[in-house]
Amino acid sequence: MHKHLSKWHGRIGVFAALIAIYLSVTGLMLNHSHDLGLDKSRLDSSWILQLYGIKPPTGISASTREHKVVKLGETLFIDDRIIGQYSSALVGAATLDQLLIVALNNSILLLTPNGEIVETLTRSSGLPGQIERIGRADVGLLIQSGQQIYISDADLLNWLPVSDQESGASWSKLEAIPSATEAKLKLLLPAYGPSWERVIQDLHSGRFFKLPGILLIDLTGIVILLLSISGIISFTLRKKAIWREK
Repeated sequence: MHKHLSKWHGRIGVFAALIAIYLSVTGLMLNHSHDLGLDKSRLDSSWILQLYGIKPPTGISASTREHKVVKLGETLFIDDRIIGQYSSALVGAATLDQLLIVALNNSILLLTPNGEIVETLTRSSGLPGQIERIGRADVGLLIQSGQQIYISDADLLNWLPVSDQESGASWSKLEAIPSATEAKLKLLLPAYGPSWERVIQDLHSGRFFKLPGILLIDLTGIVILLLSISGIISFTLRKKAIWREK
């Protein structure tokens, strides 16, 4: 029986040792993740994003005669410069006097030609509702909310309903971003993939490999338990054999 236990003890030991090394390395990395910067660095490779169900940011753009407005994911760019993070969809852009007007579906941003935000207009500051289009007329700024078109006063504080025929509108149009521009702007985006710390945590727990990985870690726990029990039994039998020989 002693020889039989020793044989299986050795086989189980090799398997357990390999997994123990794996768990030790990932565990040490997690214990020092902050020192190694693993909690800050992020991964954005396509297969990692696909594994975690994270979709790369998609974008849309709108242009005026002087400016190019791009929204990539939640990041808003004006002429390739980051202005801020906005979850609302881009609707369009226009110019009014010396201001650049950027319309999101729930607000309007007023910016200087240098991209500095002067004011943000929302429903609490007089917008009639969700914005679907923005454009220019000879006498003011136009927005469409629902089926109704509104024209602003000179201070953009009051919006009066007008018909489409009355408005004489030149509406802003959304366009797809050229692939080269999108690739360039993605390099400027804040990191959006999982952190190295998250990936190592999932490797350590087996969740990175989904159900097979979790089962392997569970099996390893059972193997180490059996290894410990068989070691104790083997040690006890060896001691008894020595006592008998004496």
